[in-house]
Amino acid sequence: MSDRSPDEIVRGVLHVDVAFDWGDEIDLARAGTLAPVGNPRTRSPAANAVSIGYRPPPLRFPLSPVTATLPGCEPVTAEVEAPVFDFGGVNVRIDVPFEYGWDDLPRLAGDQAALLGVARSARTAAEPLFTKITPAIQSPACPRSFRSSARTTVRYGRWATSRSKPKCCSNGRVTP
Repeated sequence: MSDRSPDEIVRGVLHVDVAFDWGDEIDLARAGTLAPVGNPRTRSPAANAVSIGYRPPPLRFPLSPVTATLPGCEPVTAEVEAPVFDFGGVNVRIDVPFEYGWDDLPRLAGDQAALLGVARSARTAAEPLFTKITPAIQSPACPRSFRSSARTTVRYGRWATSRSKPKCCSNGRVTP
């Protein structure tokens, strides 16, 4: 039995990662001159592990934010970043902030249609970057047909007891 109150609010970020295959190889030096490169964001220790380090390291391009809607919530603005790897792979990461009641978190994980909608926005967010760096891509894929796969991760580091409704939810609870 849980000692959590139904009034506890869980605050966190839903990380949606969508991987794309944009071509056989990407000349990172050239790509960096074709589009503005951003600063790497602070990542979790696992994401910074030496065992998964790439040489050369990917370029990280900030993309335009997208609007994301999670189950039972109002639309929110989500940050988007695209690490571009020399082997032709691109990982578009969408970070969607959320606030849910503790008991409503399973609904977030179970609503695959909503998560798929967020993942689909990755292609739209990435297409302008693809267009800009196409001259740096060997055998570029057609943007309408480049292969992709998606993965979602929910991270939350704290929760707080609150009598107020979550900011993203219309009635304080996720609606069925």
